[in-house]
Amino acid sequence: MLQGSALVKTFGDTQKIRVLNRVDVHVRPGEFVAVMGPSGSGKSTLLFVLSGTDRPTEGEVLFEGVPLSSLSDNRLSDVRRTKMGFVFQKPTLLRNLNILDNILLPHIADKTDRSALKEKARTLMEKTGIGGLEDRDITEVSGGQLQRAGLCRALLGDPRIVFADEPTGALNTQASEAIMDLLESVHETGTAVFLVTHDPKVAARAGRVLAMKDGQIVSETVFSQEDRATRQKSIPQILRKHNI
Repeated sequence: MLQGSALVKTFGDTQKIRVLNRVDVHVRPGEFVAVMGPSGSGKSTLLFVLSGTDRPTEGEVLFEGVPLSSLSDNRLSDVRRTKMGFVFQKPTLLRNLNILDNILLPHIADKTDRSALKEKARTLMEKTGIGGLEDRDITEVSGGQLQRAGLCRALLGDPRIVFADEPTGALNTQASEAIMDLLESVHETGTAVFLVTHDPKVAARAGRVLAMKDGQIVSETVFSQEDRATRQKSIPQILRKHNI
């Protein structure tokens, strides 16, 4: 479904810093992939490039067989809005909108029944444990509730893939577990998940774990029958093996 080939990303004008160094990566339909690595290893940059949020300096990203580089900015925005969902460490919600309107915002111009869209959003809110908060201002709810609202917004368009960049990084243990339970349940319905994290407990939810260092993928581990506890024990060993 998603494939990046020989991806390079550099920043800077005079002194260029190479953050991605000829990375090859793929995500199959319905797959749950976690990416780990130290700060500055290129994890989040890889997520932004694969999702079309940023353009690679070199290389190509194919989404459902279509090169993202061939799409206009408007068409690329439409693909991200209708086929991709995004969850970030800090939910990007607008202060002048209530929780429900923030969830509806990316799809407010869709040619769909507005009442049906609201009903779908309310159903997602109930499923994620924030039912009844529709009219609350974003300053009136907890960080965990904001993150759940962000997840509702990501799922409202029935995306083919959800990109999650450190979605539990600012949350306590209980809220983190709740968010990961929700992402796991989304994955079980057939939606792919591409997740960046520092936390082995979070990465242990994935079926495949990539380790990054110095802008390259240095390890790929596929888990099949292992339970979550076994995965969680294995991941730090994999990272230590590569001095991460």
